[in-house]
Amino acid sequence: ASAQAGGGPLSAADIWCGQPVGGATSVLVEALAWMAREKVPVINVSLVGPDNAILRRATAALNQRGFVLVAAVGNDGPAAPPLYPAAYPGVIGVTAVDRRGRVVPGGAHGQQADFAALGIGLRAARPNDAWATVRGTSFAAPLVAHRAALQVDAPRAGNAENVLQALARSARKAGNTARDDIYGFGILEN
Repeated sequence: ASAQAGGGPLSAADIWCGQPVGGATSVLVEALAWMAREKVPVINVSLVGPDNAILRRATAALNQRGFVLVAAVGNDGPAAPPLYPAAYPGVIGVTAVDRRGRVVPGGAHGQQADFAALGIGLRAARPNDAWATVRGTSFAAPLVAHRAALQVDAPRAGNAENVLQALARSARKAGNTARDDIYGFGILEN
């Protein structure tokens, strides 16, 4: 589905097909292909899973064609292994923090975390005109995708690296170095 949101187009693909869990990698790859055909320059993926050769190739191809992918790093805690697609090269991985800048309980850490964003106490639309208070990296990632979308207007070679650098310059440093495995390049505030 596509709609205008905040002055720009917003496209969404439901790979769960109304089910609370499930969804095959092939359906995710089909959704990514649809986004590519629609020339959606920034694609948010708020789900995680194990490494998958098909998904790895799809994200690499999208990145090479100038699409920016932003993905949640997962809510399995700091000791969890890297999850995908956030851990693939060229994908901007996002962890979640609270309003005081602390990583939310369960928020993943590691080299796959490029940025942190608010991911607790957010309101999300639910079916039947309802709202819910939500938390987690899946809700922080769209905030970073929004910031990324302000940087690009169309898929172009080099977009992912250019967006990463622009966001890194605007991020509030939270760790002791320019980049760390907890906050990545820092916290992006909206």
